[in-house]
Amino acid sequence: MDNMRVYKGSRWLKFDFHTHTPASRDFGKGDPEMQAVKPEDWLKSAMEAKLDCVVVADHNTGEWIDALKEKNQELRNQEIKPEWYRDLTIFPGVEITSDGGSSRLHILAIFDPQKTTSGITALLGSCEIDPENKDFDSMGSKKSFSDIADIVHKKSGIPIAAHADMEKGLLHDVNNLSQSIQMNLESISGIELTDSTFFDGMHDDLAKAVKRMPIVQGSDAHTMNAIGTRYTWIKMGTPTLEALKLALMDFEYSVLNQEEDPNIHPNLFITKLSIKDMHVCGRRSPFVVDFNPHFNTFIGGRGSGKSTVLESIRIAARQDKSLEEDAPETFESFNKFRSLATDKHRGMMRNGTKISLEIMRRSQQYKLNWHFDGSEPVLEEYIDGIWETDENHGNLAERFGLLVYSQKQIHELAKDPAGLLGIIDRSSDVNKSQWSSDFDVVKNTYLGLKTQQRALVSRLSEESELRARLKDIENDLKVFEEGGHRVILLNYQNRRQQKNALPPSTVFDQFIEDLQGVSESIGFSDFPGHLFDPEDDATQEMLGIYNQTSAELAEIVRTLETAKDAIQAVKTQWKARIDSSEWYKSVVESEESYQQLVSEYETKDSKFSLALYDEWIHAKDDLLGRLKNLERNKMEILQLEEAIKQTEDRMVAMHGELYERRNQFIQKVIGDNPYVRMELVPFGDASKIENQYRMIFGLEQSLFSGAVYQSNNPGSLLSKFIDWENNSEPIGHLPEIISRIKKKTRSIAEGEVSGYHSSFDKRLKNLYNNNPSVFDEFDAWWPDDMLKVQYQQSDKRSHFEALEKGSDGQRAAAILAFLLSYGEEPLIIDQPEDDLDNALIYDLIVKQIHKNKKRRQLIIATHNPNIVVNGDSELVHVMKFDHGQIRMAHQGDLGDPKIREHVCVIMEG
Repeated sequence: MDNMRVYKGSRWLKFDFHTHTPASRDFGKGDPEMQAVKPEDWLKSAMEAKLDCVVVADHNTGEWIDALKEKNQELRNQEIKPEWYRDLTIFPGVEITSDGGSSRLHILAIFDPQKTTSGITALLGSCEIDPENKDFDSMGSKKSFSDIADIVHKKSGIPIAAHADMEKGLLHDVNNLSQSIQMNLESISGIELTDSTFFDGMHDDLAKAVKRMPIVQGSDAHTMNAIGTRYTWIKMGTPTLEALKLALMDFEYSVLNQEEDPNIHPNLFITKLSIKDMHVCGRRSPFVVDFNPHFNTFIGGRGSGKSTVLESIRIAARQDKSLEEDAPETFESFNKFRSLATDKHRGMMRNGTKISLEIMRRSQQYKLNWHFDGSEPVLEEYIDGIWETDENHGNLAERFGLLVYSQKQIHELAKDPAGLLGIIDRSSDVNKSQWSSDFDVVKNTYLGLKTQQRALVSRLSEESELRARLKDIENDLKVFEEGGHRVILLNYQNRRQQKNALPPSTVFDQFIEDLQGVSESIGFSDFPGHLFDPEDDATQEMLGIYNQTSAELAEIVRTLETAKDAIQAVKTQWKARIDSSEWYKSVVESEESYQQLVSEYETKDSKFSLALYDEWIHAKDDLLGRLKNLERNKMEILQLEEAIKQTEDRMVAMHGELYERRNQFIQKVIGDNPYVRMELVPFGDASKIENQYRMIFGLEQSLFSGAVYQSNNPGSLLSKFIDWENNSEPIGHLPEIISRIKKKTRSIAEGEVSGYHSSFDKRLKNLYNNNPSVFDEFDAWWPDDMLKVQYQQSDKRSHFEALEKGSDGQRAAAILAFLLSYGEEPLIIDQPEDDLDNALIYDLIVKQIHKNKKRRQLIIATHNPNIVVNGDSELVHVMKFDHGQIRMAHQGDLGDPKIREHVCVIMEG
């Protein structure tokens, strides 16, 4: 498991604060064998309990400390270690008995791992304990509890109230906060408790006083099996006394009393960055940064390389698309950064630049490579100790989804909060890209239906002409028929129309062809045996199911073949029945009578041509057919109108669904956040509507401004919508305002005088006549939702101000708070170098950091010490620029004295 791997920086260490050895007279509870255990046996018990740190605190003695430390070092130095071995840090200590009050009280004194037995003996001397006194019951110090605690402090140790809730404990049988208890509590650095229900029934004042202090647990082991049975998790890097002191001071975030191991890493986190041969980084040797899975901070002066590191992560992780979408101006700067460094260009890359980013994804290690020259490999996977190329790397940006935000990017988002909507849309909860794909399908259906509708409507324009022509032909036929041949001609026309109205025999051929197509589409391909293990019983089971279903499908195909033969037989019977019918005989008779009439007229010298009559008959048939098609077209138009209405409603509903997704995400992320508020206004984004309107209709910028939009012209087409906020227009009116804009625009295009400039009317009319589909596009368009962001002014707790009205620092803080409010993917932030109110930093950002780093990796470049210190950074990276190259000055956790010195020297506040 990856959780077994130790990363740089602080982590949770399993810490038993109270153990005994045979140096304590009561160890083993009188068992001679227990008193005879050796230091290695004792260490084995501690290591098998999976302890990282242990306090050896015998009663009024440090006799065993040197022996345990020597044996521990001996085990550590062995090339071949016992299977039970694990790294263990021994904190020398002693359990001192204070006999200077009304009762005997025990106090733990904890010292640095470098402390020796002699150091403990010196402490006991300062407490006036006679090491030669062998009487266990009387052995102790006559000094008070608080005096002993003060001596421990002066000796650079940590005084802890031992088993405070048990016999000889500071709070045993204590229910109220007396003056002496208050004094004793103020003298110590922590309290050891054994019972989690200890606070039940305790007086509020005493409970509050105790809870203001770090509470730790120790096994108070007096037998081997008891070592490590009670423990506390302490967060620190290298186990030192100074690191322990800091953890106890920051106990809210650095002390945990629970059984479960809290060292749980995110599913996805960066482990290492390597930069080779960049212009100002990694020229002589690769610049390498190791990361902690949780909270990493980069500090350093201006130009020390913090931003270079973070932008290199963006490059290797292929996270530039979101930058292009959210902050186009910043994207231009980013492109310059990743361009070749020449005399003319201030790029940072060289031909041989290589950036590698190692990422742990669900306990599997990957390496993302980026070469300036585009060479391979792009992705490698660590398998059995070897980096192997992954040819099927897919979309790296999606597969290894990191979030990277630069200073300029945050500035752009702070200037225009609408950019935050893009971030919201990329969240898995909203997933606007999928929504857009689904919406485009519906929109394209709508545009197709509108195109069909226009084509059918255009056909109806010829209806009146066709009916006039039909009337003329019918009059001509009537005159001819009244010449004595009416019965023959009418009978011929009637039978001809009947014959044309019946289905032709070719319809059966189409039926057969359709069945053939269905038949050919049914059936399984060959069983994918290459994916199944032939030795696996489940494979045979699956093969049987596959073959059975294939056979059933084959039976259906045979049924269809039979159906084809049946249709062919029906076709033959259809023709035979018609040919033998009385109706068909009358058809043949009418045609024969008509042909006889034609022959008679051919022998006569007649002015009236029977051929012309035949043309009229054909023309009438054609006109009737076309009019019949127009009637069908009318029905189709009605059906299309219904389909168009349904599609329009679906598009509006989809916008509503997108709004709900966004709003639910905002409520989940921001909710009742006391410092930042967000409100989503459906269809409320007026900032882009003029550009969108002009783009749809191809209207050049500023052209027809009086008609399209002028800020001082309330009568212009778009003014009522664009100025809806200034005019306090109810949000519920916005859809109707948009609909009126669409109707007005179409009315002008169809010929209505707008009241604006005539050239504007003419432009729309020409567009409508030549390219009417543009207006369909406009009908399918709706403005985007509007995101309103407010932040709480630190000096007015109940007052919220629009983000746009805040200072650069206030806006940046609010944006950072939002970015920290959601997600589980690694979050990389280059904090803007604006002066931020410290209270705002703590309220908006630091609290979010503590919530975030439990579930995701954070990497923040900052100049604010609140973020580093109060955010409790697991690993601090100190950057410097030296001899033309970016370098790492130091890496470590906050328990590292050098790191604390760098924080004090480099950072303001």
